[in-house]
Amino acid sequence: MESSDHHFLHKFFYPESVAIVGASRNSLRPNHNLLANLVKLGFKGKVYPINPETTEILGVKTYPDLKSIEGPIDLAVVAVPYNLTPALLRDCVAKGIKRVTIVAGGFSKTGEEGKNYPWKFGQNI
Repeated sequence: MESSDHHFLHKFFYPESVAIVGASRNSLRPNHNLLANLVKLGFKGKVYPINPETTEILGVKTYPDLKSIEGPIDLAVVAVPYNLTPALLRDCVAKGIKRVTIVAGGFSKTGEEGKNYPWKFGQNI
């Protein structure tokens, strides 16, 4: 068996860089807490909050999109409205990000449109 640093899940559980796509300045939003937890817990890697409406959150420089980040990103946490998720997954692929966690929200909350969103598991997005 391979050592853990060569296992395909190693960078998922021990990333050296994390992009929080949809990071929020609003401390009442889960998207804010995703970043706040990394900051408060002293994450030693690089953190890239993505929010096109601000230049910093919690003292951390933000980026308008994934393309604006130089260098590799080991893990992207995507926490955006359901209708933006497919495009952001395409951006992750274009950036070469191999590990993504989706914080899904808003699908059924938006009514029939969200419940019947036109993509299903196994389809190309």
